[in-house]
Amino acid sequence: MRQGHEGARPEASAGRLLTRRAAVATLALLALGGCAAKVNATETSDDAALDDATSDDDFQAVCGYSEQEIWCSRDGLAIYGVALVPDEDASTFPTVIISHGFSGTYEDSLVYGRRLARNGIAAYCFDFCGGSTDSKSDGDTRDMSVVTEEKDLLAVVSQIRDESFVDASRLFLMGESQGGFVSGLVAAQIPDEVRGLVLLYPAIDIVNQAHALFATKEGITETELWGMDLGTCYYADVWDIDPYAELVKYTGDVIIFHGTEDSVVNISFSRKLVTCYASATLVEIDDADHGFWGDDARSVADQTVEFVQAH
Repeated sequence: MRQGHEGARPEASAGRLLTRRAAVATLALLALGGCAAKVNATETSDDAALDDATSDDDFQAVCGYSEQEIWCSRDGLAIYGVALVPDEDASTFPTVIISHGFSGTYEDSLVYGRRLARNGIAAYCFDFCGGSTDSKSDGDTRDMSVVTEEKDLLAVVSQIRDESFVDASRLFLMGESQGGFVSGLVAAQIPDEVRGLVLLYPAIDIVNQAHALFATKEGITETELWGMDLGTCYYADVWDIDPYAELVKYTGDVIIFHGTEDSVVNISFSRKLVTCYASATLVEIDDADHGFWGDDARSVADQTVEFVQAH
């Protein structure tokens, strides 16, 4: 059922523009993609224009896109997200739904979403239910797993594709780390609805971790990872998944970005994965670890724009 801007939280002013103060504060922390982003400690021309902006309207005019909250829902749980919509004459836009990684939030994805929006491509960045202790979405981290995040993303796709700014025939999925694993699994479930798939250091090694930590599925216990409490479902839900067999059921075009020095998810996983897909390209980012920053992030964002534009 499409909820549109009514959303799952009536007390939230869904669809309203984010305040200039909040936007500026967030942009100041980012290395890429926003109008106030600093590049190599040098102000861009957009920074100077932003300084002269005295209202939300001025701010949006400088950026070339608007930001608005859209709430989705899944099984009674509210899912928080922010849409970034280009300020162009087109009635609908190609749209990329971006999934954050383990213990992340929608804010991690804004660096890419904002670059997309400034190039005529809409984006939707959201929080998985129980995805982190800082999530604005409902849910407990102890109830979160790759499988529950699959359900979240399927619910998000179902709603966002019906939003007025979305060209549903040009819908893309993009995901970082665990969000990349989830995006790949969802694309495989609904291949006809996904024009293309962008994976950043996809964490398909979670399955290996499960088998390394526990001798049997029945022996899985609650655990903790990076300061997050995890329930038994976190590893139990992936125990029987073969990522190489499941993800490659998606036969559309795929682009994978992975750092050669990734200390969390070894690049060997993506090197194998790219050979399994019917149509995939692996872009290796020299010397990059898990996560992209500065010039690396800028390059990945620009290549993502090119990938979407090519489709």
